[in-house]
Amino acid sequence: MLVSQFDKNSYKLLQLNNGLDVLLVHEPNSKRTTAAMTIAAGHFSDPVECQGLAHLLEHMLFLGSRNFNEPNNLNQFVSQHGGNINAWTGTEHTSFHFDVMSNELRESLARFSDMLFYPLFQEALIDKEIHSIDAEFKLKQKDDLRRLYQVHKETSNPQHPFSKFSVGNSEVFRQFPITELKQKLINFHQKNFVTNNMKLCVISGLSLENLKSEVEIAFNDVKTSAPLPELELPNLYTESQVGIKINIQPIKQTKRLIVSFALPNTDKYYRSKPSSVLSHLLGDEGKHSLLAYLKSKNWATSLGAGGGIQGSNFKDFNINMQLTELGVKHQNDIIEAIFSTIALISKEIPTQLWRLEEKAKLSQLAFDYSDSGKATDLATQWSSNLFESPKEHVVARDYLLDRLDIKPIQYCLSFMTPENMRVKRIYEGLETDKIANWYNTPYKTIPLSTEELAQFSRPKDIPEIQLPEPNIYIPSSTKLIPPTSDFANPVRISRGDGMDVWFAQDNKFNQPKGDCYLAFDCKATDLGIYTAAQKRMWISCLMEHFNDDFYHAGIAGLNFRIYPHQAGFSIHTNGFSQHQLTLFKNLLERIQTDSETALDTYFDKVKIRQIQSLQNALLNKPINRLFSHLSELLQRYNFGSKQMLEAVKDTSRGAMSNFPSILFSEMYLETLLHGNWSYEEAETFTQDLRERNPSANIGLKLNRDVVDLRAQSRLVYQVSSEEEESAVVIYFQAPGFTESSVAMSILLEQIIAAPFFNYMRTEKQLGYLVGTGYMPFNQHPGITLYIQSPNAGASSLVDEIEQFLQNHLADIHSFAPYWQRLKDNVIKQLSEKDANLSMKSQRLWMALGNDDLNFDKNDRIIKAIESLELSELARFASSMLNREMFGELVIYSQGQGLPNSEVKGTRIENIDAFKLSSHFII
Repeated sequence: MLVSQFDKNSYKLLQLNNGLDVLLVHEPNSKRTTAAMTIAAGHFSDPVECQGLAHLLEHMLFLGSRNFNEPNNLNQFVSQHGGNINAWTGTEHTSFHFDVMSNELRESLARFSDMLFYPLFQEALIDKEIHSIDAEFKLKQKDDLRRLYQVHKETSNPQHPFSKFSVGNSEVFRQFPITELKQKLINFHQKNFVTNNMKLCVISGLSLENLKSEVEIAFNDVKTSAPLPELELPNLYTESQVGIKINIQPIKQTKRLIVSFALPNTDKYYRSKPSSVLSHLLGDEGKHSLLAYLKSKNWATSLGAGGGIQGSNFKDFNINMQLTELGVKHQNDIIEAIFSTIALISKEIPTQLWRLEEKAKLSQLAFDYSDSGKATDLATQWSSNLFESPKEHVVARDYLLDRLDIKPIQYCLSFMTPENMRVKRIYEGLETDKIANWYNTPYKTIPLSTEELAQFSRPKDIPEIQLPEPNIYIPSSTKLIPPTSDFANPVRISRGDGMDVWFAQDNKFNQPKGDCYLAFDCKATDLGIYTAAQKRMWISCLMEHFNDDFYHAGIAGLNFRIYPHQAGFSIHTNGFSQHQLTLFKNLLERIQTDSETALDTYFDKVKIRQIQSLQNALLNKPINRLFSHLSELLQRYNFGSKQMLEAVKDTSRGAMSNFPSILFSEMYLETLLHGNWSYEEAETFTQDLRERNPSANIGLKLNRDVVDLRAQSRLVYQVSSEEEESAVVIYFQAPGFTESSVAMSILLEQIIAAPFFNYMRTEKQLGYLVGTGYMPFNQHPGITLYIQSPNAGASSLVDEIEQFLQNHLADIHSFAPYWQRLKDNVIKQLSEKDANLSMKSQRLWMALGNDDLNFDKNDRIIKAIESLELSELARFASSMLNREMFGELVIYSQGQGLPNSEVKGTRIENIDAFKLSSHFII
């Protein structure tokens, strides 16, 4: 199997006697195991008369099986053992995956296998799960992506299964008696959930031999099956469905233009990656790119190339643009510029093999030095790759570019013609004449005119548009600096004069990479929301300005961002270490020298986008809006979207003339340099930093204050909403912030998480969005419980949560049989090693922000858990139940048309007034 020369994992492919293909991965030092099973059947396999059946089946598999008949048995088991489980239904695949502590793998796999192959399909639970599917459907009815997707389906070939309704709802499923629907589920399951139609991937800290044994125990008894025939699919689009424009009316404010080209499946070219090469060239954001040209004309503000739906016989290649008001009036000029760029690529690519060599080098660097992703993502991807790749390329497939061949690129370009194009126009005010099924999206299809086809077929040359130059940021050296034990953890190598610099070396991952953080704590943050709005605008203008010059650094694996935080703003660079400090110094210098230029050039465009973004945030689903208000209520310098929208509207370019000098007038700087650098390089960097420090006045590190909710009665804040669904978030603020208080908050949340989900979603059928979470604010511990419901009022949801807590917290001692196992699993989670260098950098950076200067907070929490008795947690739970020294904040929105009664508590009428009168935890 082809793997990176630096990959420390071990791999084993095997096929069980029943035909199940399995990829086993040993991940050294991991204490967890992740398993993913992918099935070659999705909504394309739905019967025409019962669309959404595959999705309903996905839900039903969780609700009881032959040997584990309780609903959500696997969910509760992995939750109790420090894990998670999830699933999704796609077009041609369905995937189930979970992760758990490795010592519980046998029990987990036994449940997983039983769930996948021997479901019960209990009729009462089918009836209940239809409610869950319907709640999920209703949740997405105002989601513009889902609404756009339905129009896409309705403007594709009705004989192709892509056109089917993939989600399902009560209207579809209630057509059938439950007994008949059950038989349809059984038939679908028996046909598709067979060993020759499934692939398994398991990633674990256990040895390959142990994994092989565990997998065989779990799956060997499953009966073998004959391979399924492949689906024969017609063309995705008919002749009348290409060469068209599609007008689509969105809910949120946007002005989007998506130009799509209908390609056949290009998987056979995975070793040449023609789509990736074309995405790189058409999606370039450098100085002479297509996007730079569109920006110079004030026609577009962003452009992405290469995304789009794909399947076994189709692939859409999309060019997705956000337009300006002027751009809406110049759409045909924009499309002509796209075809001009395509013509340029067609002309130059045959003689420029170096572009493929550069792309291959970037792919190899990304493969050799990839940041280890989430094991669940990798397991799901690799189990899917088992269907599509020869076994030697299962792991390398997504990076492999070893056939430098122009012909596949030319083949793809041959489909990028006006006659084969679909243009989606998505903004308000468009003429429409149809309403899409299910999501009620207004749309209209219009054939391209003869004049338009002629204009696009013979585009004019645009000298301003050029293909990118060779990338100067590709590292020429990946030499590793030998680390010393002196810098295993960050060491403060410079302090005083309003600036602290910390340095640490990578002593674990052996990668030529690093991260550099610099936080500016600015006293001007005290000036309120208008300063916060100006900071938001200033940073956005800088990012636009710097992207023009440094876009290609990101392509070469050297990333940067400038982002706001409560006390000021930060710069973060990460990626290959060779050119990174030079990039960082350039950014720091130009923040000071280029602010006026950035504001002059981008202010008006950024302001329009910020207003649009904030207006759209007010249209987010209710639960998201409630969590935003939770942060606004609890954090001193956090402001809500509605307030921020008004402040941004009132911000002018003239008012910002002195903003940088005000921001820099009194500052404290804190820096972390972590990765593949020597101490000498860190010292030089520190000296440069001091010379470039723009602050004439030395400031202090600012506190990240949190409102103190304790010793108060329940506080209640209502968020107005026009939505049909109610939503509630209840936040409990723990009495203290000692390690013991943190430990008990984490353990208590773990105890209630799975029962809460099962009770509220499966038993009570209150909604699709249900959950709990351990949620610290600036390290002060807390617990949240939340529900969004299409069928209950907010006060009913609060009552249900209260009843649940009464039932489950009144007798914590009933958890005695699981107590030690629960503690062990939480300890294992807390002691999990960082998955990659950037994750470690982020952890160290957060520790500095929280004054954890020994970088051992998790160790202290672990010690607190080890010494914790169940009786102590019982007292903690009793205090939470009785609100003794716990703060409680209820945030809710009432669904239109649902039963409405008052949520009891002390009401917060005005957030500003509330925070002004509040005490803060410092």
